[in-house]
Amino acid sequence: MTSVLLTKESQVSVWKYLSSILEKDGLSVKIMTDHEEFYSYVEAHQFNEIDFVLVDMSSVQLDSFNPYSLFLDEGILIPVVVYNDPFPQCDRRAFYWALKNEEYFNPIFTVSKLAKYSTIWIRLQNLLESPEINPYISCICREKEFSPEGNVSSFEDFLRKNHLGGLKEKLISYLYDRKNRKAAVSEICMYLWNEDSQKTRRHLCTLVHELRNFLKNKNVTFLQLLRVSKETYMLSVISAG
Repeated sequence: MTSVLLTKESQVSVWKYLSSILEKDGLSVKIMTDHEEFYSYVEAHQFNEIDFVLVDMSSVQLDSFNPYSLFLDEGILIPVVVYNDPFPQCDRRAFYWALKNEEYFNPIFTVSKLAKYSTIWIRLQNLLESPEINPYISCICREKEFSPEGNVSSFEDFLRKNHLGGLKEKLISYLYDRKNRKAAVSEICMYLWNEDSQKTRRHLCTLVHELRNFLKNKNVTFLQLLRVSKETYMLSVISAG
């Protein structure tokens, strides 16, 4: 699945991070900041190459510029997602995006016809509201500057709020101490169980799988638990504070 984003320069950093997350969910996002280049690209690649476009409302004047109407007038029939439109309820954004497209593009696009995008739109909706991302997304209030540096207080807040306990907390704390650096499977097993064996390695795989699901379900986006190779893991830490 492919999308093209129109945003402003100050949002590129946070969107690069968001894109890296969404890519794992099957969505590739091309980030653009020039209006003319954006519309030229979309017009040239609209057929079977772009699933939907993302528009940053802070990069355009919505009171005098309506991307839905513009696309319709130009005959560009691609769903439009003004992702930071302030009007919908936070947990209803995905449905609102579909409804807006039905309003302008019916019968070509309706809520039911756009259902194929519901999973990725809901994922985006949840990411935009996550505490690690939300303060850095431009909307009515001025956004904070996004910084790709680790933040100890964010991790400490994460531990305090989630009460992982046991081996999960021990593992993620061990990897956090070595954040953005590779950690050997053998060393991790020795740290957790004082033994490196097939049994402990299987236990480690299970722990990692459970932690990944936990992070995803909780929309924790500043921590990514990666398997770099068969013998190494790494905790990628990106903080917006």
